[in-house]
Amino acid sequence: MHYGKRVFVAGVGWQQQVWQHVAARSLTVERGGPARTS
Repeated sequence: MHYGKRVFVAGVGWQQQVWQHVAARSLTVERGGPARTS
C-alpha cells in the first residue's frame, strides 16, 4: 500500500511535467514559431 501511493505520487508529478512541456510547445506554436521568449 505504501509503495502504491509512492508510485501514484510519482506518476502525478510526471504527468504534470509532461503537461507543462506540451502547454509550452502549444503556446510557442500559437505565437507563430519556435522563437523563445526568456
